[in-house]
Amino acid sequence: MSPYRIVYGKACTRRKLQISEIEELRNNAYDNSRIYKTKLKATLASRS
Repeated sequence: MSPYRIVYGKACTRRKLQISEIEELRNNAYDNSRIYKTKLKATLASRS
């Protein structure tokens, strides 16, 4: 049991929601960086 639940007697659903939102942002950032790197490689390869 988490300390929050012991003190307040309820699950910390707000915190779980915040964590899931942060994970979603992190995944989006990872995807965007991967897309950027691929486009950058293609651009640099076409210059050669």
